Amino acid sequence: MSRRLSYLPWILSLSLLAGSLSSPPKVTAATQMLPNLKMAHLRDFSIGIENGRRLMRFTTIMLNLGKGRFEVRGFRSNTSEPTMKINQRIFDDAGGSAYIPTASRARYSGDGHDHWHVQDIMSYELWNVAAPTTVRRGAKHGFCYFDTTPWSLGLPNAAKAPYYRQDWCGTRNALTNRTGMSVGWGDRYPANFAFQWIDITGLPGGTYMLRATVDQQNWYRELNNNDNCVWARITIGGSGSAVTVNARGSDCGPASVRPVTSFPGGVSMNPPRSLRFAPGTYVGYKFNSVGTVLGTKSYTLGRASGASTSHRAIPVGQGSNWMYVVNGVWAGYWIRDTAAVSFTD
Repeated sequence: MSRRLSYLPWILSLSLLAGSLSSPPKVTAATQMLPNLKMAHLRDFSIGIENGRRLMRFTTIMLNLGKGRFEVRGFRSNTSEPTMKINQRIFDDAGGSAYIPTASRARYSGDGHDHWHVQDIMSYELWNVAAPTTVRRGAKHGFCYFDTTPWSLGLPNAAKAPYYRQDWCGTRNALTNRTGMSVGWGDRYPANFAFQWIDITGLPGGTYMLRATVDQQNWYRELNNNDNCVWARITIGGSGSAVTVNARGSDCGPASVRPVTSFPGGVSMNPPRSLRFAPGTYVGYKFNSVGTVLGTKSYTLGRASGASTSHRAIPVGQGSNWMYVVNGVWAGYWIRDTAAVSFTD
C-alpha cells in the first residue's frame, strides 16, 4: 500500500502536465476598427447667376478620422436595375472584415460623370437666423468619394498614400462598385463642381446659418454619430455676389442628425390621442429640427388599424399638418394628416 501511494504525486504531476499541454491556446476576439466621418470647414464661397437662378457655391471636404477605413460596396443583379444596394465593409485589427447591409443606395451619373454615385452621403442646409422656418437645401445628392485630400496622416492606421480611386466607382454597365476613404484622408468637392450649390433665388439679404453634414441619415457604422457636422454663420445681400463669413464651428452636436418629436406652433397631446388608419399605404418620416428628412418607412395596411399620437404640427418646409406616432408600425415617425387618418377619441 505504501509503495503505491509513493507514486501518487508523480502520477498527478504527469496528469497536470498532460492537461496543460492539451489545453487550446487562448483566443482573443478581434476588435472592429470603425471609421469616424467628419466635415472640414466650409470654404470658397461665391454667389452667381446661372440659368436665371441665383446660386451660392462653396467647397466641402468630408473626412475619415477614425480607426479604420470607411469602405462601401455597391451591387445589383443586372443592368436593368437603376440603383445599387450598399453594404458597408467593417475592418478589424486581426486583418479580417465583415459586410453590413445599409439603407443607402447608389445611382449612375446624374452630374455628367461616367460613374456611380452613393446618394446623400453629404447634406447641406441653409436658413435665415431671423426666420428659421424657411430652409434651402443643397442640390448635390450623388457622391463618388475616394482619397483626394491628405488631412491627418499622423493618426494611427493612416494611409501614407491614397488607396481608394475614382475608377472603382464603376461605369454605366457595372454590377458592383467600391468607394471609400482611408484613415486620415478626405474627399474634396470644389465649389465649381456640378450641383455643388444651394439655390438662394429670392432670399432676402441677412444673416444665415449654413450647415453641412456627412451621413445625416445614420446609414453607416462609425465611432461617433454626433460629430458629423460643421456650420458657418454667413451674411449675404439680397443681390450681388458677396458672402461674409462671420463665424464657423467644427461641430454642430446632435442637432443635425437627431429626429424631433415636435415643431414650433404644434399641438402637444398628453395623454396621447388615439388614431385610426384606413386601409392603404402610408409613408412615415423622421425629421430634424429644420425639416430635413432623416429616414422613411413605408407600410401597407390591408385593413383599418390604430395607433396613438403625441403631437400634431407642421414640420419645417411642409405645408400641412403631420402626426407624430408613438406606437404601432410607425412609432417614432411622422405621418401626414389626411382624411385617411382620424382621431377616435
